[in-house]
Amino acid sequence: MRPFLQGSLGSLKIPMLYDTGSSITCISENTFRRLPPDIRPIKQPVRLESKFQTAGGQNLRVRGLYNIPLKILDKTVTHPVYVISDLNEQGIIGI
Repeated sequence: MRPFLQGSLGSLKIPMLYDTGSSITCISENTFRRLPPDIRPIKQPVRLESKFQTAGGQNLRVRGLYNIPLKILDKTVTHPVYVISDLNEQGIIGI
């Protein structure tokens, strides 16, 4: 069984996979589009050398980087979150 935590991005609640093998926190592009446009944060610059892969070695397509208030277990932090096309999960919490 994979470990999921309930996360909140503003008023949007989603299950987020707690992935100790991930070095980034990310959400799917579909999840990002569910955020109301008026609360979406400003897109941050992504370094050109920032390339990420799945555990199976497939390249992930980064659509953007945003500093998003993320609430988990009654704690809210503004955290850098990558938006990834075709991500299999709604969200992944990396460490």
